[in-house]
Amino acid sequence: MKTSLKNKCVIVFGATGKIGTKLTIKLAKENVKLIVQGKSKEKLEKLDNKLKSIGKSATLIHLDVSNIQNYRNIGEVIYKRFKKIDFYFNAISEINKLTPITHLNNEEWNRILEVNLNSKWRLLKQIEVLLGKSNNPAIYFFLHKSAIKNMAYYHAYSIANSALKKLVEVYHEEKKRFNFYIKGVCEEGILGLNDDDEDKKFCQLNAIIKEII
Repeated sequence: MKTSLKNKCVIVFGATGKIGTKLTIKLAKENVKLIVQGKSKEKLEKLDNKLKSIGKSATLIHLDVSNIQNYRNIGEVIYKRFKKIDFYFNAISEINKLTPITHLNNEEWNRILEVNLNSKWRLLKQIEVLLGKSNNPAIYFFLHKSAIKNMAYYHAYSIANSALKKLVEVYHEEKKRFNFYIKGVCEEGILGLNDDDEDKKFCQLNAIIKEII
């Protein structure tokens, strides 16, 4: 899906992580109207300084998605200023340790599912109306390649990633007649929805930008 990104409105959730930061910098260089979210205020400010150092800027959203009360009206807030979203990236990811699945306590289990799965559905639900106002909306969710391959010790994180992959596939089927472009993206590369060969579904992160420009 190639298009000009200039003046497009782009939102990146999880922008202060390793992948989110790299993606944000690349997008900023394409002269987009950029909105970025991060859990850490310090990391958001650091990202903001990086953008300023290359002559770019972004609207910053300091937000911890582990608590739904923190973003119950985020769609309305964004609409008041931007009116629409053309590109939606969700790179939020949280895993604190690798451990047997039954070694997590209840709080750890619930938080991992909330951050890595539930929040992504809730944010999409809020932003969907804004995406619908774009002529060619594009949505990218980031997945962890090892987690969706059911490797041991990825516990609830693996379950969240597998469920997110299914969410992407179902949403893709629901929205394809509405001109929505939806793709799951692995941390190691793009996970295509229509490829038969699993080994061909993965490529370098840089290909994401090349694909949409």
